[in-house]
Amino acid sequence: MKIFNKKKTGQTIVEFALIAALVGIVGGWAFIKMNPGLFRNYFKSSVSSTNNIDSNGQMKLCTYDDNNCTAPIPPAPPPPPPPPGTCDPMAIGGVEPDGSVYTGNASGNDLCTTPAANETLTTWNNGAGGNLVTGANNALNGIPNTNTLKVLVNAHSPYQAALYCANLNFAGHTDWYLPSQVEMSIIYVNRAAIGGFSPSHYWSSTEVDGEHSCVIDFPNFGNVQSEDKDNNQRVRCVRHD
Repeated sequence: MKIFNKKKTGQTIVEFALIAALVGIVGGWAFIKMNPGLFRNYFKSSVSSTNNIDSNGQMKLCTYDDNNCTAPIPPAPPPPPPPPGTCDPMAIGGVEPDGSVYTGNASGNDLCTTPAANETLTTWNNGAGGNLVTGANNALNGIPNTNTLKVLVNAHSPYQAALYCANLNFAGHTDWYLPSQVEMSIIYVNRAAIGGFSPSHYWSSTEVDGEHSCVIDFPNFGNVQSEDKDNNQRVRCVRHD
């Protein structure tokens, strides 16, 4: 009687599958050993970066997780400083970087004026007498008054006081103007800190009527007075940013 060591078909299939799997593992390992760079790059591109915070808590410049991120992202730059020569608030009478003098706040604007050396003595109009209304009657802001007067052409133009300020080039600025009644009054209040004022009347750009404009009477407690436009009085220009 012959005895055959015959395996069942199912057992043979299982053994074959195990052998194939083993061959696949060994072959894959051999492929990886022969191509380490390919596998490493694939692994790096597939793993999210978890080591991109350095010991100081700064985010580092990492494109993938290589455990070798050393360059921190630079901090955001500080805001730029204000351009030189701006009229920034400071102690009244303080000298700005451009050489102008801080005079205080008027109607929400920080005003700067010139040193005394830039004053002048002139008439409000061209020196002509008579009655002629200009419409430069803003009591709070001298800019619209000056803008009106510097281009006005009539029997009383040029309007010397306003034109002097409009043409002034000082401290790198050409936007000076003849202050309004209120602006000139604020300058009077702060006159001691600002310095350099004469015991005189100072023109404002605010017109009273066809014959008169407002002056600030420095010797007489800064009273606002009506002055003939053809009289010579002091002029101190102002500007703001």
